Amino acid sequence: SENSAFGLSLTPKTNVGYFITGIERSIEGSNETFISNIVGAGGINNLSLNYANSSFKKLRLGVSAQFLFGEITETESNFVSFSTLRIEDRNTYRGFQFDFGLQYDLLSQSTLGLTFKTPSTLSGERERTVILTGFEPFEDTQDLDSFQLPAEIGMGFSMLIKDRLLINTDYNRVLWNATDQRDQVGRFVDQNLIGLGLQYTIRPNGFKYWQRVQFRGGFQLDTGYLSVNNETINGYHITAGLGLPLGKLNNSRINIQYSFQRNGAISDGLFQENYHTLTVNFSFANRWFIRRKID
Repeated sequence: SENSAFGLSLTPKTNVGYFITGIERSIEGSNETFISNIVGAGGINNLSLNYANSSFKKLRLGVSAQFLFGEITETESNFVSFSTLRIEDRNTYRGFQFDFGLQYDLLSQSTLGLTFKTPSTLSGERERTVILTGFEPFEDTQDLDSFQLPAEIGMGFSMLIKDRLLINTDYNRVLWNATDQRDQVGRFVDQNLIGLGLQYTIRPNGFKYWQRVQFRGGFQLDTGYLSVNNETINGYHITAGLGLPLGKLNNSRINIQYSFQRNGAISDGLFQENYHTLTVNFSFANRWFIRRKID
């Protein structure tokens, strides 16, 4: 309707990727030790049905029902004397979560947003394969202990200055500590995500092409949610881009963006990952589906 809308989306929720080497462990009942290497990959996907309502003058409300599903694999290689023990786990998860949000217009060109995501319990199943040098592989399937997804609290602020400079900033806190969870790699800790984005247009309605080009830049700091050997795997993300107009009478654009992302640290057996990404996309904002009043 005029004041409400539904939406359906499929997006990634979590991304798991780590490679940890040189973990030294003791052999129970002896003074000997062995070395472990652990590789993890996968993630959880989010299929969500969303509803938003803007019946109030300055206030907009939204709610989302989400179905979470995905697969996470972990391979642990243990080296003891002249033998190798390899444990391969394939974990699948599923569950539901709910999300609530609101936006409030403080002034004519500034908006405050708040979000809250409920905690969720994911049920899971594990398929494990154990391979020991000189023996036949052993396979086993069993239900996993429920995995707890934490509550999330977020807030953001957006301001448009003189129709030229757009400033967006947001903060999100993920309450992992409340779940009291850990795995054989490390323990989960509260995660903070802080972001800042800027967009500048010289003259949005200018006659010259370059006056309507949008210049963009952004930065995000992620304190991380996994602590290994008392060191949190954190990272940051820097972006820069352009929005190139496709015409004078519409808002369609070609968007070009470069981003650099760094995760992890080179210490205590951890690896550092650096990503360079170039993105090109098109946004079409023509009025294709509006019925003409006069032909």
